[in-house]
Amino acid sequence: MKSEKICDLHRSLLLVTGEASRVTGLIKHAISDIGHDYLLVSNNLSAYDGLNLVSYKQASGLLGQEKSLVVFDVCDGVHPDALAAVTGLIVGGGSLILCLPSIEEWDSIFVSEFSKRFVGFLRTASFAKIIDANDEANDEASVEIIRNSVKEIEKSTAFELTPDQKSVIEQISLLADADQKQALVVVSDRGRGKSTSLGIVAAKLLQTRSIKILITAPRFKACEVAFSALQKNIEGVEVKQAGVRYQASSFQFMAPDEILRSDIDADLLLIDEAASIPVPILKQLLKRFDKTVYVSTVHGYEGTGRGFSVRFTKELNESTYQWQKIEMKIPVRWGDNDPLEAWLFKLLCLDADVADIKNEVQLKDLKVRQISCSDLANNELLLRQVFSLLVLAHYKTRPSDLQRMLDDEVIITLAEFEDRAVAVLLSADEGGFDQDISTAIYQGVRRPKGNLLAQTLTYHCGVENAACALSHRIMRVVVHPQCQHQGIGSLLLESLANSLKKQGFDILGASFGLTKELAAFWEKNKFKIVRVGLKKEQSSGEHAAVYVQSFSETGRLIVNKARQRFESHFPLLRTTILREIDTDFITMPLSELTEQLSETEWQDIESFVKYSRSYELSVGGVNKWVKLNLTALNDEDDIFKSILKNVVFEKMDWKEIAKNMSLDGKKQAQELFKQAVVYLWGKIKKTSE
Repeated sequence: MKSEKICDLHRSLLLVTGEASRVTGLIKHAISDIGHDYLLVSNNLSAYDGLNLVSYKQASGLLGQEKSLVVFDVCDGVHPDALAAVTGLIVGGGSLILCLPSIEEWDSIFVSEFSKRFVGFLRTASFAKIIDANDEANDEASVEIIRNSVKEIEKSTAFELTPDQKSVIEQISLLADADQKQALVVVSDRGRGKSTSLGIVAAKLLQTRSIKILITAPRFKACEVAFSALQKNIEGVEVKQAGVRYQASSFQFMAPDEILRSDIDADLLLIDEAASIPVPILKQLLKRFDKTVYVSTVHGYEGTGRGFSVRFTKELNESTYQWQKIEMKIPVRWGDNDPLEAWLFKLLCLDADVADIKNEVQLKDLKVRQISCSDLANNELLLRQVFSLLVLAHYKTRPSDLQRMLDDEVIITLAEFEDRAVAVLLSADEGGFDQDISTAIYQGVRRPKGNLLAQTLTYHCGVENAACALSHRIMRVVVHPQCQHQGIGSLLLESLANSLKKQGFDILGASFGLTKELAAFWEKNKFKIVRVGLKKEQSSGEHAAVYVQSFSETGRLIVNKARQRFESHFPLLRTTILREIDTDFITMPLSELTEQLSETEWQDIESFVKYSRSYELSVGGVNKWVKLNLTALNDEDDIFKSILKNVVFEKMDWKEIAKNMSLDGKKQAQELFKQAVVYLWGKIKKTSE
């Protein structure tokens, strides 16, 4: 049989259906002599023991590998992130096999909205072949069909460059020679050879000049393809400590945050999977390096690049850089117009793009309404419109977000113009717990699934009964780029708030990456800030802020208590943990200086001493109480005195304290501080008795 090139071949889809043990047995028999050029994805470890098996979670992290055959077990549910990830590993001429229950059982097993969508797409996949594993008489024929689904592939031609790759390599070479600040943005779907092109051009540059190249990505694994391509193009080089040295030149990986913390310089910065890096970090990298290449997947399981393209294009236009964009369209791993890729894109709405708005949008012309998840699931056009807006606005929308939107109890508020969705608000009910559970949340003992707002108000904001209230959390607010700054987002909030008031809700809130612009939006809509997160969120690169408003007396009391604690803590936090971020736009009332602890501050110190609450969540009361009572410690309490002074008076961070006091890191420093406060608390209590 004559072998063929992978870039000339389409991939196939096989559905192996039947009773679970029959499906498993057939698959094991069929792939027993295939070798290691396959991957099996399932959480059923015992059934597929001894095979090349990964779990669904592991599958979502696979990059750069190539497989002729992927077997994906769907018998215990649909896992869209993993499915999208491993489908991208299959080369042309290869096959995706889905292990499924018997066809007559599909309607009773796949009952959620997303799984019903999945089954519908299976039934209309005209290019798919179906094998009935229950038909024992045809076992050998079925095994042959599976084995023959993988064509003989000419592996040696897998890295033959496409015209798109040649263009990218040429443009990066020109950028490296430029005399002024320049940036290049390279976008494509998966399997177009972006990362390979980075490795090839790096090899070319290292061999033709003295140059220092940095490559970065969310994780080193995303750059393994680039390093592999570089090694194939420079004989004898080895990757050591995530880098390559060749004569006077170097090619080194560093994580984005590591680059920003260092003073390292480079002649050229390559950023792979740029869409998975928050825009604020990309902005800092842009300012830092004169020549930068941003490479991003447009329709990918890792998170969409469409939102990146819109938001970061704006940053580039406002910068002093000359820049251009290249889109790579020609696949290198499989043939053009591949039916499996098209099927997957439609199933997961990966190709849902935001359409241009041709006529001027005015508020009076908008139709605002609430719809259910089932309404959205049954309207393909509207679903694609809504999801396209969501992926455009958020840097890391995954296929599982589509699944959650359809399957979870999400409220969808739409603004439509000329029968097209131009804005969407996703929100969900939370709270309504009994007092025992709310107290357990407050004490750090319970963390009910979901309920982010209810738990934040109860645990982080220290309002013990907050989880009892009927709260509602805004998850996303998205407005079409051509319709922004016209009050449409505020219109959606007003519509939702009016509906919630009628239903008897107590609190409406949202959590988002804190920026001056977004803070102004929420404050304009009568929301109050009650918390700023202590760490940067991976999803935004910003510290999360929580804004809330109340609809009832119960809600008002909870919001006021949360706000009081915020006003007690935030002035201290903005001079310590949060001192490196801009919070000047958050105005705080002038507090009256007093030596008496308020009710809120007493709750701080008591909850810190008695429960598993961190110092940072109790800082207002703990600091004030320690300052008032530190003199109660004697000379023999020297180590306790030292750490209390270091934290409360000197405002040192935990790592600095650990170093100065010869402790084993941040955790031990925190534990010693708590011991010191508890010891002082006990001493004061004993004295007062």
